[in-house]
Amino acid sequence: MRAWVGLKNGEISQVTADVQLSQVTTRLGPDLPELDLAELKGRVGWKLLDGGYEVSTTRLSLSTHERVLQPTDFLLRYNRGSEKRPRPRVS
Repeated sequence: MRAWVGLKNGEISQVTADVQLSQVTTRLGPDLPELDLAELKGRVGWKLLDGGYEVSTTRLSLSTHERVLQPTDFLLRYNRGSEKRPRPRVS
């Protein structure tokens, strides 16, 4: 694994990692089943935005002992929103 960390005003503002892992067993939450990966590889990123954050993958692929996810690019941006947004109208 190789990783890069970006700083802004002394705080971590972004992280990028190139991963290539094999034979990984983990649990993503106490109530979730165990995840048994034969292989996980690609680039994963996290970036702090004004009012939110961004999570991305580039050519991320994974395989279990039964299934394969082909290399995939993914981008998720989350913004907290504002107190000044209009209220929904109910008719």
